[in-house]
Amino acid sequence: MSATEADAVTGVDTIDTADGTGQGLDELCRSAERLVRLAGPGLSRLQLTSGGTVVVVEWNGAPAAAQPPSAAASHGEGGGVGEGEAHAEEDTRARVLSPCVGTFYHRPQPDAPPFVKPGDAVTPGQQIGVVEAMKLMTPVSAQTAGLVAELLVPDGEPVEFGQPLLAIEPA
Repeated sequence: MSATEADAVTGVDTIDTADGTGQGLDELCRSAERLVRLAGPGLSRLQLTSGGTVVVVEWNGAPAAAQPPSAAASHGEGGGVGEGEAHAEEDTRARVLSPCVGTFYHRPQPDAPPFVKPGDAVTPGQQIGVVEAMKLMTPVSAQTAGLVAELLVPDGEPVEFGQPLLAIEPA
């Protein structure tokens, strides 16, 4: 992984898994998420290749998912500090981000109860939802312990890579 870390410093990462390992789309998404976190704010382009599948993620400046939604929305309105920005500075909630592009579901099956709901306690590694992409179900897990503060995406809605799905008030 040291070559990947070195590439992360330059701002462009490429992983070629065309060696027949059979790495699926969900593994590519997990790899992309891990590399983005590892590289930090200097990364602006990420390309992952597996056989004939290529995933490219590009952005200018910091990834949009790094900003809380209220801060991103308030930057476009007026030039002063609004209530949204003041609230964003005080918000210490952890966000669970989408591991890939797809449709986010709160429950394992349509007739099943949701994995979690606001007020539920969660532990690191606990499944909080699932993202479906091309009939492939990718589990989404909490990274921190705490209480579910807010479900940020309605059940069955499309999501982007790195989009906040759920807010957790740390324990």
